[in-house]
Amino acid sequence: MAIGGLSAFWIALKKSWNLFKRSKLGLAGTAIITVFVFMAVFAPMISPYSPEFLAPDVDVFVPASYSKTYNTTGSFFEPVIGPSSPKDPTEDDGRLWIIVADSNGKIVMDSVAKNESPFSIPGRTIWINITDFGFSTPLSNVLYLVPGRDNLGKRATDDDLTKNGLIGFVANGYFVLLDPFTKRKLHSEYIGFQPRWLVEDPVSAGEMYDFPFQIRNDTGGLHSDRYIVAASDTHVQVFSVNYKSSQDDPPIPQFGIASVLSVDMPVTAKPLAYYLQLKPELSGIFVPTSNNKLAVFTLNGSARFDLDLAISGEPANMTAPIGYFRAPEIQMLYVPLRSATKAAIWYLLPRNVTAGNLTVFRTLTFDSSSSAITTQPDPGNSGNPHFVLTHYDAVGNATSSDLLRGSANGTLDSVLNISLSKPVRSLFYSPTTSLVQALDTDGVVWSAPTVSETRLRQRLINFFKDSDPLRIYIEYMGSSAGTKYAIGLSSEEMLALVFEPSTGNMVVYRLLGVSRAPLPPGTYPSGNTYILGTDAQGYDILTQLIWGSRVALIVGVLAALFSVVIGTLVGLVAGFYGGFLDTLLMRVTDIALVLPFLPLVLILASILGPSIWNIVIVIAVLGWPGIARVIRAQTLSLKERPFVDASRISGASRSRTMVVHIAPNVLPFAFLYMTLSVGGAILTEAAVSFIGLGDPRPSNVSWGIMLRTLGSSGNTLTAWWWLLPPGLCITLISLGFYLVGRAIDDIINPRLRER
Repeated sequence: MAIGGLSAFWIALKKSWNLFKRSKLGLAGTAIITVFVFMAVFAPMISPYSPEFLAPDVDVFVPASYSKTYNTTGSFFEPVIGPSSPKDPTEDDGRLWIIVADSNGKIVMDSVAKNESPFSIPGRTIWINITDFGFSTPLSNVLYLVPGRDNLGKRATDDDLTKNGLIGFVANGYFVLLDPFTKRKLHSEYIGFQPRWLVEDPVSAGEMYDFPFQIRNDTGGLHSDRYIVAASDTHVQVFSVNYKSSQDDPPIPQFGIASVLSVDMPVTAKPLAYYLQLKPELSGIFVPTSNNKLAVFTLNGSARFDLDLAISGEPANMTAPIGYFRAPEIQMLYVPLRSATKAAIWYLLPRNVTAGNLTVFRTLTFDSSSSAITTQPDPGNSGNPHFVLTHYDAVGNATSSDLLRGSANGTLDSVLNISLSKPVRSLFYSPTTSLVQALDTDGVVWSAPTVSETRLRQRLINFFKDSDPLRIYIEYMGSSAGTKYAIGLSSEEMLALVFEPSTGNMVVYRLLGVSRAPLPPGTYPSGNTYILGTDAQGYDILTQLIWGSRVALIVGVLAALFSVVIGTLVGLVAGFYGGFLDTLLMRVTDIALVLPFLPLVLILASILGPSIWNIVIVIAVLGWPGIARVIRAQTLSLKERPFVDASRISGASRSRTMVVHIAPNVLPFAFLYMTLSVGGAILTEAAVSFIGLGDPRPSNVSWGIMLRTLGSSGNTLTAWWWLLPPGLCITLISLGFYLVGRAIDDIINPRLRER
C-alpha cells in the first residue's frame, strides 16, 4: 500500500512540475525563494560579520570632552569628585562637584549637572580661600562629605542638593570642616601636625553603592556617623563626625565631632576607614605600620589588633591602598602586598573587627621578585578585583605593567589580562560601562573591557592617544546626575577626568562618548564598512538581514508544513470516513476557526516564552482549521469518483483506498495551501517579534525584531537604511511564496490555464 501510494505521488509530482515550468509567475517566485534560501544556508559565509558583532566604539561614539584650565602659582592636589546624590541617580537636582585645591590654600568647586556640559554655565563655580577663614598654609588634600538621608533613607523635601555637602581639610595643623555653599566654618580643631594622608570612609565619599543615613541609637537619638583619618608618617588621629545635611539646623549637632583615636605610631601607607553603617562590628580603621604589620582599630579606638603581613610565610609590605567591595552587602577587603620574592593580594574578610576576628580568605599570588601591585584593587560590585601589576628592572626602575583582574576564588580572570609597555600611574573601574581605564607614565589613557568579547564593542584602545607626561591624575566621576556608583545608571552618561597638576589643565570626558548610531551606510574610522549601516546599538543591518532569513524560512516553512500536515490529515479522515468521526472532527475545526487567531498567538507565545520554536508550534497549532475544511470538501468530491468505486470492487481496503487513490489527488491542494501559508506564518512571526515576543538572542535575530528595535529607538523616520531592508525582505519572501502558490493553483485548476 505504501509503495503504491509513493509511486502515485511521484507520478503526480512529475506531471505537476512539467506544468509548473510553464508558469512565469511560478518561476519568478521560485527565483525569489531561492535567493532567500541561499542567504539562509550560507549566512556564516556571506554575512560580513557575525550576528553578535557590534561596531567598535570608535565608529559608534564621537569623543565628547570638556576642558578648563585652573590658575595657580603653587601646585595642585589630586582632584576630588563630590557626588551630591550618592546611590540615587533619579534626583532631578543631583550633581557632581569637581573640587581642585592648590598648595596656596585656594579651593575651586565646579559643578556638573544633568543635561548640561561641564564648565558651561557661568556662576556655578565656587571659590574658597582658606585665608578668608583665618587659616594659613600648608594645606592638606581636601575631602568632600556627601549629604545623607534620614532614618527612612529619604532626604528632607527642602534639601537642595545644589547647596549640600561639606569639605574638610587640615591647614597648618588645624582640622577644619566648612560648608562651601554658605561659606561657614562649622568646626576647627588644632591637631598639632600636618597629615600626609587625609582620608574618609568610602560611604561618606560617595564611593560605595550606599549613602549615609541616620541610625537610631539605644537612647532614641539619631546619628549619621562619618569617619575621617588624618595620618602622618608618625601619628594617626581619627575623627567621628555626626553629619546628615548642611541644611539641618545645626548642620553638625552639638558634640557632633569627636576625636576617637590619637596615637603615635609609624605609618607606612595610606590608611583605610572602613565603615559599614548597619554592621559596625565589621568596620574598623586599617593602618599599615612598620615591622610588616597592619594595625586594625575598632571605630571607637578602644581596641587594636595587629595582622602580620606575609606571603607564603615571607614578611611583606603593602604596595598600594587597600581596596574594598563597593556593595555593602558583601564585606571583603583586598590588600596588595609584596615580599622579597612574591607579590600578592590578600582577600581579607573582617568577620568581627570588635573581637579581632579577621580572616585571610584567599590569596592571589605572583611568584616574581621584580613585580608589585601598584594600584588600589577595585572590584566594583563584583568579587573580581581589578588592579595593575608593575614590573621593575634590576635597579628598581618601573619598566612595564599588566592590567589584570582577579577572580572571586583567588585566581586570575582571563577576561582582563593585558600587558602595556609602560608603567601605569593609576587605574579605575567603571562597573556601569564594564571598562577599566588606566593612565600610563606617558600620559596615555588606555581603556579595556571587562566582559566577554562577544558582548563588547572594543578591545584595548587608547582614548588620549597623544603622549603627555604632564597628565598625572585620572579620576572616575560617575553620572552627572550626582552619583558615582548605583544600579540603573546609563553607560552613555558616565564621566571621567584627567588632570595636569603642573599646568592646571583638566579634561572631563565621557567614557563612551556621544553615540551617533544608528550609523548610515559607509566606511568608518575603524576601517569597517557597513553596506546597509547599523542599528542604534551598533549591530550591522546587512548581517541581521542575512541571518534573519534563517528565522523567516524556519518559522514560515515549518509552521506552514505542520499546519498543512495537521489540516490534511484531519480533512482527509473526516471527509473519507464520514459519520460520527466526521462530525467530531469538523466541530473541533469549527471551534478552532472562530478563535481569534492573532490575539491567541500572542497569548500563547507570551506563555511559552520568546523562542522561534515556540512561535512555530503556536502558528502550527492554530493554523490548520481552514486547510482541514478545504481538504475535507475535496475528499468528499473525490470519493464519489468512479476510480474510487473501482478500487473498492477490486477488493482494496478503505485505508488503502484513502492513501493510494484519495491522498495523491488532494496533495496538490495541500501544497497550494502550504505555499500560501508560508507567507502568513512569516508575517505572523514578524508581528509577534514586533511586539517583543520574539527570540532576543542576536544569533536568532528576525526581521520583526529589527523593526521592533527600530520603533523603540525613535529612528523610524530618519534611519531609512534600517527601516526599508527588513520590510522589503518580508514583502519579497511573502510575494515569492504567493507566486509559487498561484502557479500551483494554475496546475490544480486547468480552467485557469486556459484563460
